[in-house]
Amino acid sequence: ASYLNRETINHSSEPCGLCLKPSPMCQFVLRVQKGTIGVDFTKSTCARLSKFSYGPASTPFQANPCGNVPVKCSHCPKGSSAVWRYNLDAHYRAKHSPALPLPELAITNFEIEGLKVLWDNRHTANRMEVRRRKRHKPHFVISEAH
Repeated sequence: ASYLNRETINHSSEPCGLCLKPSPMCQFVLRVQKGTIGVDFTKSTCARLSKFSYGPASTPFQANPCGNVPVKCSHCPKGSSAVWRYNLDAHYRAKHSPALPLPELAITNFEIEGLKVLWDNRHTANRMEVRRRKRHKPHFVISEAH
């Protein structure tokens, strides 16, 4: 699980999944509309708040194995800010111990392995892009005067 930045990110501060500021600084409000859960972007606050589709973001797949989305904590009072899924263990330990988060909200091996692959390959993709840019020579001629 080190690929979820457990060594470098202090999950006990419940960092925001968008900006990494501690949870009291960012608030996420969930809404249910036509039976579908989503973020209420008009009531949520974060310096890096950007709209995203909750369903696809919460469903890890090969190209994007991350399923970190704000979720409602079943033990927190109504109206409490949502907790980012990857912070749930730390949240429960700090605020609801000995209760545990729901098993369906646990981080899966698929996510951990997929994030590990992305992390391990992060520099490879950048090197390929640099190589592609170097191959392209300018299509203009610089005069001797310049």
